[in-house]
Parts: sequence; C-alpha cells; structure tokens
Amino acid sequence: MEAGERRSGEMTFYVVRHGQTLFNVMGKVQGWCDTPLTDEGVRAAQSLGRGLAEVDFSAAYSSDSGRAVHTLDELLRARGSG
Repeated sequence: MEAGERRSGEMTFYVVRHGQTLFNVMGKVQGWCDTPLTDEGVRAAQSLGRGLAEVDFSAAYSSDSGRAVHTLDELLRARGSG
C-alpha cells in the first residue's frame, strides 16, 4: 500500500484546535466565554487550510463556539471549499 492510499472502509480524522484568540494572548482561560480570533489565529487557520488543500474531505464539523466556527470557515475558505 502506498502513502496516502486507504483500504476500503478506512477513515481518517483531522482534529484541529481553534486559532489563537484574544483571551489566549491575555493568558486568560476561555471556557464558556468566547473571544474573537486574533489576526494570528486567522492566519494560522488559513495556513492550515492551504496545507490541507489536497485532502478530500467528506465533511467538516466544529463546535458552536464563535472561535471554532471562525477557524473552520477560514480553513475551508483558504482551501477553496468555503
């Protein structure tokens, strides 16, 4: 089997943490509080999206927190599927 080749019925999951947020920069715990992504957080999500541009996704999911949704949106837009 060659690199990148999958056997029938196999599935690969890509788990991604949200991009850097304002509270991350301030050293605060976020928990249920939701702060926006920083410019660096947006750039990191876009960079990851470009890095995954050749991966064929069946679906993409995030939690309902704004920071996670924004990270996924930026990632998908950067790979051309958002």
